[in-house]
Amino acid sequence: MTDTLYADDLTPGQQIPLGRYTLTEAEIIDFARHWDPLTIHTGPATDSPLGSVIASGIQTLAVYQRLAAQAFWRRFPSGIGRGFEVTFRRPVMPGTTLTGQITIRSVEARPDRGDARLVIDAALEGDDGQAVLELTNSSVMPLRPR
Repeated sequence: MTDTLYADDLTPGQQIPLGRYTLTEAEIIDFARHWDPLTIHTGPATDSPLGSVIASGIQTLAVYQRLAAQAFWRRFPSGIGRGFEVTFRRPVMPGTTLTGQITIRSVEARPDRGDARLVIDAALEGDDGQAVLELTNSSVMPLRPR
């Protein structure tokens, strides 16, 4: 397989590891002030039932997208996202290092169109190995040119 990926390079069950990203308290608060200004994300920590600010779910999803784009999506010459199903499993505390993987669920080739329907499952985990985010993504990705 070359650096460029096509849908026909993928097989169900194949796993793609994602990199790592550590969220700092300053990043969590800065993101929240701009995009999700709830006290649980912006502080003060004394107002939080968890004793700390926590990352917004939107920020956690953004970290996933960054890691997934770097490890997987940007290797395709093109593609179109069709939808997401996202579940936030646990709060992300400051200092947590997120990592995870993508697992190919299905690849439905459509040679007459030159593309395939791709479904992936993905997860991010915290330092303790527990899932903080799980998602399913459906996309249309190109087949290798003939």
